[in-house]
Amino acid sequence: TDNTNHASAAFSATWDPIAFPPTVSVNNGVHDAVVKEDGSIVVPVTASLSPLDSPNAVLSVTVTGIVAAAGTVAAANGGVYDAVHGTITWTLAPGADLNSSITFTPAHNSDVDFGALHATATVFEPATLTSASSTADAYVTTDAVADVPTITVHDTHGNENTTVAISISGAVTDTD
Repeated sequence: TDNTNHASAAFSATWDPIAFPPTVSVNNGVHDAVVKEDGSIVVPVTASLSPLDSPNAVLSVTVTGIVAAAGTVAAANGGVYDAVHGTITWTLAPGADLNSSITFTPAHNSDVDFGALHATATVFEPATLTSASSTADAYVTTDAVADVPTITVHDTHGNENTTVAISISGAVTDTD
């Protein structure tokens, strides 16, 4: 009454790595960044591979929407700024995460905003030619600041008990 039997054979299973969505953050997740006129602001940009990605996965991050006419833009840690298209791109070594920043410095006496930034982090897995992306947004506002006006007073002289004309002039030096 023994109705059982068994057999065994060796086999192998292979799983090919695929790309998983990365995490990305601009300005630490705070949507609005404000830079004072004639100042500068450093806006953090970070992106991380998923712990499930292979060590060969390549992360790239592109920030678009930068208004180049607003002033000077500088990307840290190997970011490449393209003023014509208003973009910054970082391409990292396989397995690396991004911990960088963008410095925005408005043009002198300007309150033109740097604009709506849109960051896209993309992971590419070369073994299977798969990719996955995530996005984050922020807005960089330039806040106008009144400059100190100028005032000019000219020396004068006159006789006692007479009217003396005094010349005083002022000017606003900040026109935005």
